[in-house]
Amino acid sequence: MSNSDGDDGCEIVAVVAGPSTSSSDDPSTSNLSSKETPRPRRIYEFIIRCCIRLEALNRTACTSILLMKRLYERQIVKCICNYSLATACILIASKSEEDSAVRIRDVVNCAHRILNPDEPAMEVDDTFWTQRRSLGRLEFVVLRELSFETYFEHPHQLLSIYLDTLVSWMPQEFEKFPIKDEVFSVLRDCYVIPEFVLEHSKESVALAVLSLVLKGHNITVPSCRDFYTIFSKHMTEKKLRLLEEEILQDVYYQRLK
Repeated sequence: MSNSDGDDGCEIVAVVAGPSTSSSDDPSTSNLSSKETPRPRRIYEFIIRCCIRLEALNRTACTSILLMKRLYERQIVKCICNYSLATACILIASKSEEDSAVRIRDVVNCAHRILNPDEPAMEVDDTFWTQRRSLGRLEFVVLRELSFETYFEHPHQLLSIYLDTLVSWMPQEFEKFPIKDEVFSVLRDCYVIPEFVLEHSKESVALAVLSLVLKGHNITVPSCRDFYTIFSKHMTEKKLRLLEEEILQDVYYQRLK
């Protein structure tokens, strides 16, 4: 643990110990030296992994990423460990989304285990309590940096409406396949490219994710091949295909490289 020099925000202890150096770009198996800065996408994937392990709400992960994206527009990311900032964003998002599953003790342990997979779980000792107190301070620093603006409109509500409608049209398919879970998982994954979510309308993102999952199971909506036209008068087949391709290419194919 070390303190950064500089203004008030930079004096916060780096509560999440960055991993040691490795050539791999996977935070589960590789580490960065303290002088290296992880790519934003790597931080976003770290947030998603933490939220999955914490069994946090889908919206909590998405809000955490958008908070972190806003921090990347500020100087704070240059003087405080980005993993620490991401961890603070998870805590802030959990409160904004009223996610009772996320507790500060679990967040500290989860971040430590992901970034340091070869080390034992943290014990509840002086080091743990120091990190916990530092993370609490960092939460306030991040909130000030963001002017206490933590609310975002996500496509989740629209997606739920679309799903409820489709369930009534083809209940057997929804019983046979975990469509709902997969749709929200894909939506969450899209946030590793937050520009995709922010640059397109909520209905466009929701329809693209839904269409992609249905195609993955080779499911056709009964008596309505172009089902998306019922939900959006602005959506066209060409636009939908382009959105699907963008998700596959930027979210999933890039992850494999």
